[in-house]
Amino acid sequence: MFARYSLSAAPEAVADRFSVDVPKAYQPMFNAAPTHLLPVITNDSSSGLSFFYWGTSPAWANKKPVGEKIINARIETLEEKPVLRKKLRDHRCLIPADGFYAWKRTGKKTSIP
Repeated sequence: MFARYSLSAAPEAVADRFSVDVPKAYQPMFNAAPTHLLPVITNDSSSGLSFFYWGTSPAWANKKPVGEKIINARIETLEEKPVLRKKLRDHRCLIPADGFYAWKRTGKKTSIP
């Protein structure tokens, strides 16, 4: 599973591709991580582009720190997990990205993308 992604597109390219207004806070990034505020397209935003932290948690635990949230899920098991079932049906969004990757451990303290 992946734990990072990239969105290297210029603001104009994102605006054109997804027909959204891109806030000035948008910055292209090559190492998007769960601890970053990341661009997301939702139906709830008036411009269509908002910033959220990556991950989800049960409704009863939504005060969890970002590092403790679920950041990956397998499509084959989404309907089986109560935490994700309702979100799959009712809370979808589009995450603009042009690449994704997982870190590979090359030593005890060293990893490469």
